[in-house]
Amino acid sequence: MLLTAGIGQVKAQVFQETFGTATANAKIEEYKGFSNSGKLTVSGNAEVQSQGSSAGKYTNASGGANVRIANVAETNITISGINTSAVKQPVIGFGILKGPNSANGSELAVEYSVDGGKVWTATKFPLLPTGEGTGLVWNYRETAPIPQATNLSIRFRQTGNFVVFRLDDISIISKQ
Repeated sequence: MLLTAGIGQVKAQVFQETFGTATANAKIEEYKGFSNSGKLTVSGNAEVQSQGSSAGKYTNASGGANVRIANVAETNITISGINTSAVKQPVIGFGILKGPNSANGSELAVEYSVDGGKVWTATKFPLLPTGEGTGLVWNYRETAPIPQATNLSIRFRQTGNFVVFRLDDISIISKQ
């Protein structure tokens, strides 16, 4: 979906990556079912998975495939080539599932870069609930505002060795 600020002005990209429908688990570099294939670049060492659907678990959940970020430090997924220059108060929205019950999401860094990935800046999102029955449950989160930029990259990165995360419906939206 493209927003146009007017004739002759830069177009801003507001998007959602649903990860399509996978028939089997795949490494990111081998997966061909990205929603924004050919428009954005997706990289990293996380895995696209066919099980654990988000369907019906939060508002507008796409279901289908999702990304598994293993409980190994530095496991990540990066989406690059995003234009947020005309998006008012852009934020990153995403579906997230964690395991185990005691995890609050603090081992997942959500970061952005405006210089092609040379420097990454962390952004905050509301922590996940903890306690009995909170593990393996899909939640939806939005980050604090991120910059307006013509070539933005976003990265989800494991910082610990304890929690497994799944992500779906990664998007850039305007938080007005």
